[in-house]
Amino acid sequence: LMTVSLLLVLTACATPSPAAPNPSGGTPASLDGTSWDVTAINGTAPVPGARQPSMSFTHDTMSGTTGCNYLNAGYTLNGSSITFSPGAQTAMACSDDVMKQEQAFTSALAKVAKLAGDGSTMQLQDGTGATLFTLAKAASEAAKPLEGTTWELESIRSADTAASVVAGSSVTMRISDGKLTGKACNTFNATATIDGENLTVGPIMSTRMACLSDELTKQEHTVLDLLGKASGTHIIGSQLEVTSAGGSLFFRAQ
Repeated sequence: LMTVSLLLVLTACATPSPAAPNPSGGTPASLDGTSWDVTAINGTAPVPGARQPSMSFTHDTMSGTTGCNYLNAGYTLNGSSITFSPGAQTAMACSDDVMKQEQAFTSALAKVAKLAGDGSTMQLQDGTGATLFTLAKAASEAAKPLEGTTWELESIRSADTAASVVAGSSVTMRISDGKLTGKACNTFNATATIDGENLTVGPIMSTRMACLSDELTKQEHTVLDLLGKASGTHIIGSQLEVTSAGGSLFFRAQ
């Protein structure tokens, strides 16, 4: 597995609540379930014609794209203080200008110390109050249904390790009629019980074909282990997080 460090240790002090905005425009009380387009990085607009850089939040996870690769990280929000925990990033190659944008994105993210904004715009700032990211509320995207959608794995967070999917590989999953099916190196299936956002997966049965490499074998083992311990799901638009006692699996709808 390709482990990518996104060690974002961020500190900030508390500010007034949205009900009493500060001069910077207040802060959102919660980011859970919100999605944002990145409209500027260090004051520079995103590369025209490329994928829109973005950030989406669950109650404790940020996922998004730099405009080239996808990334995710845990976070804690307390007033205007936001702290990110280590995450993972995919490893695709893009054009030079988009890769330069990605470098600016990840570099700026590591410097974020403050959050300011309101319901439609938001700024991520450094410790001096300088704006690193300007964000605009993304147009609402209807959540894909958990059942009946084919989900493709993008990244894995297991214990203290975060990793993108092995380059060139594909792991898919689908839940339908109380049954979970999928494919990594091998095809697999199990019973699946859904109760709101709660998910329980029964014993997983899998074919026994050998993977083409040790890293693919390890990836498959981790995926099946986390799916077998699944406890919950969270969907924002086309993004799905499956949580378990051992970590999380991050999927995107095909």
